[in-house]
Amino acid sequence: MNREKRKQSILAGGLISTAGIFVSKLIGLLYMVPFTAIVGSENMIFYSLPLNVYTYILNVATAGLPFAVATMVARSVTFDDYKTSLLIKKLAHIVMFAFGVVSMLLLVLCSGLISSFQVAQEYADQLRNSYLILAAALIFVPMLSAGRGFYQGLKDMELNALSQTLEQIVRVAFVLCAGALCVYVFHQDQIWAAYFGVMSTGIAAIAALLHLRFYDRKQMPRLRKLAKEQETKGNDDKQALLKEMLWIAFPYLLMAALGYSDMIVNSLFLNQGLLAYGYSEAASSLISGAITGQIQKLMSIPMVLAPGFSAAIVPYLTVNIAKKDWKQVRRNIDDCLGSVLYIGIPISFCLFAFATPIYYVMYGGGEMLPIYGDILRWYALEAFLNTIGPIFNAFMMAGGLAKLNLRNLGIFALLKIILTYPMIMLFGYSGSVLSTVIAYAINILLDVYAFKKYFHFSFRYVNRRMILMLICTGALYAVSLVCPFIGLKGYDCGRFMALIQLGIAGLLSVGAYAALSCYFRLPQTIFHIDFKKILKRG
Repeated sequence: MNREKRKQSILAGGLISTAGIFVSKLIGLLYMVPFTAIVGSENMIFYSLPLNVYTYILNVATAGLPFAVATMVARSVTFDDYKTSLLIKKLAHIVMFAFGVVSMLLLVLCSGLISSFQVAQEYADQLRNSYLILAAALIFVPMLSAGRGFYQGLKDMELNALSQTLEQIVRVAFVLCAGALCVYVFHQDQIWAAYFGVMSTGIAAIAALLHLRFYDRKQMPRLRKLAKEQETKGNDDKQALLKEMLWIAFPYLLMAALGYSDMIVNSLFLNQGLLAYGYSEAASSLISGAITGQIQKLMSIPMVLAPGFSAAIVPYLTVNIAKKDWKQVRRNIDDCLGSVLYIGIPISFCLFAFATPIYYVMYGGGEMLPIYGDILRWYALEAFLNTIGPIFNAFMMAGGLAKLNLRNLGIFALLKIILTYPMIMLFGYSGSVLSTVIAYAINILLDVYAFKKYFHFSFRYVNRRMILMLICTGALYAVSLVCPFIGLKGYDCGRFMALIQLGIAGLLSVGAYAALSCYFRLPQTIFHIDFKKILKRG
């Protein structure tokens, strides 16, 4: 199958994009093991809290104008209008540079207020330093996302995958090298490792921008040649294109601001809520640091499916809706939902079933290990919801239901803001997850109703497949319960031996899920795989 044919498959696009994000997140997950030792658990909060705010701003930036660019470019290329596509690219870089400057200035101005709200006053100045260092990265990251949005519109998902992986490699290399040199060679306070960790976001963004510029040198001559040979007149009205770009981008930007609000709300209310629940200041700092740092990294494993398939669905739905091919639109939705559920359910459940061994293998935990394991079990549920929720949002936006989607997300954000602090105060860290579950449940039910009404999409096949997936997940859980009785506990031993035990237990459990799902013909129907043909070729 050649490259052009692969680009026509939404499954291929989603999986390629997800693969790049997964490698990026996996690198980010693994580096936390040595970085936690370098920075110290007590200083992790000065790294993880600013990084959560940065991730929120990044999610908003990458879900706004880049989606608009991808939509407009995909539509232009569909009608062989390369002149307009190149002009869109130029305008997008200008807008995103301005967005980056404004974001940087706002974070600088608000850094003191945010720091005072998140931690006790004696730590506020140190946290503010992290925010000031982080602000510089906000100039470069939006410009990077604009370039990625352009190639996303061309359905070139390979570039996005490679770019994200490169960005993460550079960031991790800088974090570990700079932190280790500062602490172990120059014998500085460990908090400097946290500062260098925050600084790495800007360094990595610059490296990814340079890579994108190199890719432009290879691809732009071909696109300019196609634009020059174009017989039809392109749209050269910059003002009209800019207006359309912002008109399309604003709902996406607002969608991201509301849809990812659970992340920023948790960061703002978690520490204060834990204190109100009754934890000491030291314990609440450790728990907050673990949730916004190590737990957040583990949650990102299933969550990579959301941005990967959300990015892939936009150009395909845009083209099919433009052609009024409603049958293909419904097929795209069915393929995307089936793929995300089939992969996301077992991965999220593995975080629940093996929570304590996973945390022990990755980060140790010491006396706090039982608490950290319980926290991860709760947040595995939130990880699954954060995997599914953005997919529904992408469907709604790409399907032209922006106003309805924003209303639903507004309800989600309002519920999350109202419920988070009182529920943490009543139930501790589990209250944060429960507030997300309530908000997301209502949001997804409203989206499902919209699908049925406007797309005439039947969830009969999705529901049937989901029931079969849950039965397969039951087999996974049954094997995970048996594993400790055959010596595969995954903790209470050295971390290397625990890793081996966890690996074997994980393979046995996931193998049970895969075998039973193959019996039910789930991968065959979702991914259109013919195992008999593959075996015959083999």
